[in-house]
Amino acid sequence: MPKDSKLSSSSTLTSRHIKNPRVFFDIAIGDENVGRIIMKLYKHIVPKTAENFRCLCTGEKGIGKETKKPLHFKGTLFHRVVPGFIIQGGDFSEFNGTGGESIYGGYMEDENFILKHSRPGLLSAANAGKDTVGSQFFITLSSDLDYLDGKHVVFGRVIEGMDIVKKIENVKISEDKNRPLEEVIIKNCGELKLKKREPKKKKEASKEESSNKSSSPPKYHSREFRYEPSDTYERRDYYDNRYVPYRGSRNYRDDRYVKGRGSRKYND
Repeated sequence: MPKDSKLSSSSTLTSRHIKNPRVFFDIAIGDENVGRIIMKLYKHIVPKTAENFRCLCTGEKGIGKETKKPLHFKGTLFHRVVPGFIIQGGDFSEFNGTGGESIYGGYMEDENFILKHSRPGLLSAANAGKDTVGSQFFITLSSDLDYLDGKHVVFGRVIEGMDIVKKIENVKISEDKNRPLEEVIIKNCGELKLKKREPKKKKEASKEESSNKSSSPPKYHSREFRYEPSDTYERRDYYDNRYVPYRGSRNYRDDRYVKGRGSRKYND
């Protein structure tokens, strides 16, 4: 096997064990808290882009190198809403779609275009052209957006709260810039801790079952176990026209055992 194929197979195995993080937005429209959106990030496919978004949700990276503003989505707006297309946010410096930056300082490159814009609820990186990924993102509202493939990096999807996304889609907007007339605010955001799966405990046998097993008689092979003669089951003796007790494969006459399987001879 070539070296390249070995490397590719090992990298695939490693990616299967990567835990994809979950993050959340708590959304308010105007003065009303409308609910939570939970998103899953595809770290196993676009690790750098997913990490950029995760850190912007937690705010753990501090101040941006270029904007000199906190690298955090908390308190930012969904500044653009296009019904049937996308809702867009992530500008933490200007709040209007002209600002923001990545956690790596300035823009970052388009990581890859493996994932497609094939369904509503996908998270994708907004940009101003090739390799200009910053902090802005959008959530898709349609499955017919294949013209965005190869231009924007898909890095996650909404797993809970699509009803909240629909509420944002339905807000009243200005006709010229698709800006919501009511502020759609990310009141709080962060990362959700994944629960560890506990190993399933094996069911222990009950005391009754164990006692029943211990008290059950041993099993014998049919050739090793000798049945006693039975008066309730008889077979006719064709030699002297008498009925003799019989059970199993042994021959009996007058309660006397006769050796020889299948024998027709009897002791007098």
